[in-house]
Amino acid sequence: MIAATTVVVLVLVSGTLGAHITMTFNDLNQYCSANSMHNGLGHTSHPTDCEKYVQCYRDSLGNILGRAMPCGFGTYWNQAVYTCTDPSWVSCPHDKCLHDTSRRHSATNCRGYWECQGGKSVAKCCPSGQYFNDTLQVCEDHFDEECTASCKGDPYVESTTASSNISNNDTDLTTSEPVTTNDTTTTTETIPVATCDKEAIAGAPNKYNWVLFDGTVKIPMSCPAGTVYWHEQCNCDRFDNAQFQSTCQPEVLLTFKDSHVDISGHNNHVNNEYVTVENGQAYFRSNVSQLQIPRFTNSDSTRTFAITMKYTPDVLQLSKGEKMTLFSNFDCDDQLPSILVTEDRDSIHAMVRTATWWGGSYTAETSIPKPPVAPGADQQDQELTYHFHDDKLTLQLGKTKTEIYAAGTLLNTKCAFYVGHAKHSRNFVGKIDEIAIYLCNPNV
Repeated sequence: MIAATTVVVLVLVSGTLGAHITMTFNDLNQYCSANSMHNGLGHTSHPTDCEKYVQCYRDSLGNILGRAMPCGFGTYWNQAVYTCTDPSWVSCPHDKCLHDTSRRHSATNCRGYWECQGGKSVAKCCPSGQYFNDTLQVCEDHFDEECTASCKGDPYVESTTASSNISNNDTDLTTSEPVTTNDTTTTTETIPVATCDKEAIAGAPNKYNWVLFDGTVKIPMSCPAGTVYWHEQCNCDRFDNAQFQSTCQPEVLLTFKDSHVDISGHNNHVNNEYVTVENGQAYFRSNVSQLQIPRFTNSDSTRTFAITMKYTPDVLQLSKGEKMTLFSNFDCDDQLPSILVTEDRDSIHAMVRTATWWGGSYTAETSIPKPPVAPGADQQDQELTYHFHDDKLTLQLGKTKTEIYAAGTLLNTKCAFYVGHAKHSRNFVGKIDEIAIYLCNPNV
């Protein structure tokens, strides 16, 4: 049985019952207890709600905990690909259309509602300025406040007058008087100037405050996975780091001063398997030594991904032609990596796999020669940069650099990011002084 605590908040507005907000906090830890977090797969289906998922994570003591996270409106959690997708791609046993075919409003989007088609829920949107009335089963003007939220990706509207073309496949439920021509219903609506009921939270681009009652109540909210809050849209949308910081800062930064923890300020969990940290260095001494970073599991597609690494490899452990892994996202089922960097005695080899704008994937590979080891030295300190940005993959070792074409966005995978490990390759042996991972261009 799920332990639950329910808090009911009643808000009195102008002498009348203006809002009835119910917040339920479930103990979801049990759904993560059997999840080993292997490969950083810390996500699982919600036990009762198709529009949510359970995010599994470790606290500071290493305990595995679970918390409910929302999908964006119009999507269901898809366990097969570890992200929220169109409901038509998901077989969810809790789809309400399996038991009730009536339309229903969205709990997360004031303009949104769900319609049943063939036992499946299909997301629909009311015109801007209207909401879905469950009782009347129609879209109508909101009497208390204007509903101008973005719905299924359309823009946030602030103009005083707007004309919207609404396909009869989307909604024909508006209570205004439509003019129908062929397959398109055109409505003209007057929309008062809208003010955004959300505000950004400094330092937390994937969160925002829901502002109620002229700012007297602020409720912190999280954006759906893979999105960040855009105040220009008054909504969460796919991210672009350049919009949120003027200078590029690491998403993960490991300096190994005292331990293997992330000191970037993002508090990303790093799982340590047989890596010894001492005297400001991380020692990878065996073929099982590795660090796992779940932060990049099923990360949203990006046009920029950069890694800098200061390290000393023990290449004497390698036989001629043998490679060891510096970093990758390669150890998930049969899924190929999108990032892989290996090293042999003579060269460093890098690969990136992208999703292209014309569909399908594109693989770019390059290598760079290593400088000769200084006379009398067995090992040599190295500084490596792996930089995927604007359709190019750049690999730089010291002052030597190579650059190749790599079209598209980084192909996301279900894998965590591994330092010193990849499937079908020898693990890294040597020591690392620092590694930094960026989702922005560190050269700017």
